Amino acid sequence: MTSALKRKIVVCGATGNQGGAVARYLLREECWEVVALTRDPDSRAAKQLATMGARIFKADTNSQVSLIEPFTGAYGVFGVTQPWSATKKIMISQVK
Repeated sequence: MTSALKRKIVVCGATGNQGGAVARYLLREECWEVVALTRDPDSRAAKQLATMGARIFKADTNSQVSLIEPFTGAYGVFGVTQPWSATKKIMISQVK
């Protein structure tokens, strides 16, 4: 399938356990444009996703500016929150 026909899916936490599994699955399906968000685009996991075809973006859910480009035109999002590292108020603001 050509990239023009693929729908864009943004995977938050794409280098972690849950996000990584989702990103790899979507990439194997070959019908999605996978945009992988990570805090460290130079990590081994990010580089592996890039070789599989993902577009890697350094992003921080606390920085709206870092999210504009990767989310523009997205068909869907796989979001991972970290309840142990944020208050309820922060988690809600990140999801919005």
